[in-house]
Amino acid sequence: SETYQVFFSYETQLLQDLEVDFEFRKGELLDDAVNRLLSSTQIRYESISEKFVILYRDNRNGHKTARKLKKKMEQIGKIEQTRHIQLQPKDESIQQRFKQIVQSAAMLKKVQEISGVITNEAGEPLIGVNVVAKGTITGTATDFEGRYSLEVPDDITTLVFSYTGFTSQEIEIQGRNVIDVVMMEDVLQLGEVVVTALGIEREQKTLGYATSKVDPDELTVNRSPKFLDALQGKVAGVNIQGLSSGPQGSSKIRIRGVSSFGGNNSPLIVVNGVPIDNTNFGVRGDVSEVGRNRRSDSGDGLSSINPDDITSMTVLKGAAASALYGARAKDGVIMITTKNRAQGTGIQVEFNTNFTHDTPMDFTDYQYEYGQGEGGVRPTDPFPTSGVWSFGEKIEPGMTHILFDGLVVPYEAQPNKVRDYYRNGTTLTNTLTISSGGENGGLSFSVSNMGSKAILPGSDYDRQTVNLGFTQDIGRFKISGNVNYSHEDRTNPPNIAEQDYSPVVIYTLSSTMPLDVLRENAFDENGDETVYSRFTNRTNPYFALSRFENNVRDRIYGNITAKYDLTDWLYIQGRIGQDYYSRDVEYNLPTGSRRQSSPPPGFVNGQYVQDLRRFREINADFLISANKEFGDFGFIVNAGGNQMY
Repeated sequence: SETYQVFFSYETQLLQDLEVDFEFRKGELLDDAVNRLLSSTQIRYESISEKFVILYRDNRNGHKTARKLKKKMEQIGKIEQTRHIQLQPKDESIQQRFKQIVQSAAMLKKVQEISGVITNEAGEPLIGVNVVAKGTITGTATDFEGRYSLEVPDDITTLVFSYTGFTSQEIEIQGRNVIDVVMMEDVLQLGEVVVTALGIEREQKTLGYATSKVDPDELTVNRSPKFLDALQGKVAGVNIQGLSSGPQGSSKIRIRGVSSFGGNNSPLIVVNGVPIDNTNFGVRGDVSEVGRNRRSDSGDGLSSINPDDITSMTVLKGAAASALYGARAKDGVIMITTKNRAQGTGIQVEFNTNFTHDTPMDFTDYQYEYGQGEGGVRPTDPFPTSGVWSFGEKIEPGMTHILFDGLVVPYEAQPNKVRDYYRNGTTLTNTLTISSGGENGGLSFSVSNMGSKAILPGSDYDRQTVNLGFTQDIGRFKISGNVNYSHEDRTNPPNIAEQDYSPVVIYTLSSTMPLDVLRENAFDENGDETVYSRFTNRTNPYFALSRFENNVRDRIYGNITAKYDLTDWLYIQGRIGQDYYSRDVEYNLPTGSRRQSSPPPGFVNGQYVQDLRRFREINADFLISANKEFGDFGFIVNAGGNQMY
C-alpha cells in the first residue's frame, strides 16, 4: 500500500495461512507487481480506482464477495466527495490511517444479505417472482430454481413478494438471513371478471376473444388532462394519439390499426352498457364544419366523462368481441362502467383534487445565422413581405432592418418565439363523491368542476359534471341505474392543421422578427391585418387571436336496468338508456384579414357562423342469459334483442 499509494481490500480469511515469495522491483507497475504476487494462488484482483484494489477468490462465492467489496469502495468514494474526507496512504502513522478508514466505514450503512426459495402450494419453484425491499427500488427476481438473494440495508424491516396470479405478501425480516416463502394463488385474480358486450359479466378465461381490462388508477393517478391519453402504451393493440390542442381537444383512438381507408375508424364508446356518441367536431373529423378556414379542434364525446367517476374500463378487440353492437363496432368497443355504490359498507365521503401545469417547449434546431429577407438582402423599405423568410443577410452586431411602416429595429436573432408567444397552461379538477354501501345495494353521487387554461392565449375550457348511480337487490330482483350530466364551455379552441388563423405560423416566422413588434403592428389604423408576408394564408398570429369561438355543450346520458334471477343459473334482464346533448357554437372570422377576398363596396369580408346541434339516441334491449355447470363442463347461452331510436 505504501509503495504504490493504494488501499487493498479483502476478507480477512482470504489470506489466512497463505505465504508467497515476493521481492519489489524498482519502477515496476502496480498491475505487473500484483499479477506476479498472485500468480501462484487462486486469488484475483480488480482495480476500482486509482487508489482502491480488491482481492477475491476465483470462484462463485469469491465473485459475490468482490461485488460486495466493490459496493463498499464506491460508497467510500461518495463519502470522500460529500464529506471532504481524503483517504490516501501518506507518510502518516499506521494508527492514524487506520483511524481514518474506520471513521469512513462507520458512515456506511450496514447491509444484510437475505436469500431463500419461493414455491407455490404444491412445492414447485416459481420463476421470476419479484422480491423488493419495501419502500425502496432495491429488488431482485427468483431464478429457475425459485431461489433469490438480495442485499438490503439494516434499516429495512420488510420484504415484498409479488407474482402474477398470486397474492402479494409482505414479510418482516426479523433478523433472519434465510426467508423461504410459499405463494398463495389469488383466486379473485385468476377468475377475473370483465364487462363484455351489452354489459354481460364474464370470467376472462372463458372468453374466446381478446379483451383488456384497465385499472381505474391508470386514469386518475398521474393523470393526463384528457383522461384517455393516459392509456397510450398501456393497452396492447390500442394506439391513442392526443392532438396538441389542450384538455378540450379530441383523442384519436385506433384498436388494431385502421380497418378502412375512408370513413370513421374510431371504436364505439359504451357507458354502463349503453352506446354514447363520440363524434369529434372540426379538424376534418366525423363532422365537416360550416364556414371555410375553420379547423378548430372542438373536442369529442369522451370529454364529457369525469375519470373520477369510472370504476372499470374494458377494451373489446376485433369483430368477435364487439359483434353484438353491429357494424358501428367494427373498430372495437371501449366499455366504461361508472360508480353506482361505495366500495365497502356505510357512508363514505371522498374528495379528489388534481392540478396539472403545462409549459410550452420547442427543441427545434432553427438557424440563427441569417435573418429576414430574400436573395441575401435584408428589408430596407417599409412594409416588407418577407416576414416568414430568413434568406436575408448574415447577422452581424449592430445591424438594423426596416419592418412595417418604416420601423427601424435591430437585425438580431429572436430565439424564444415559441416560449414568448404561448403562456403557461393550468388545469384544476375537483371532485366530491358521497357514496353508501350495504348488503343489498348502495348509492353514489358526485359533483366535479374542471377549469383549464390552455397554453394558447385566450383559449379556455370549463366543465362541470354530476353523476348519480344506484343499485338495489330485492330478493331475486335487482334494479340499478346511472345518470350523468355534463356542462362544457369551450372558448377559442385553437385552429390546427391549417395556417389560417393558426398559432402554427409562429414556427415559420423569420429568425429576426421581434414578437413585440409583430404584436403591436398586427392591426392597421382601420383595424385590418397589416401586411407582413406575401403568403396571405399565414395570418399574423396576433391578428389570429382576434377571432372568437364559443362552444357550449350540455349533455345528459344514462340508463336504468332491471334484472330478475329465475334460478341460480338463469336470469332475464331489461334495460333502457339515452344519450342526449345540445351543442351551440358561434364563430367568427375577423373582418380585414388579408386571406379573404376584398368585399363589394359597403360590405366587409368577415364571417359569423352559428351552429346549433341537437342529438338524441335511445337504446332499449332485453337479455336472457343461462350459465350452467355440470362437473368439469358448463355452458353459457345468451339471447336477446336491441332497438335503437
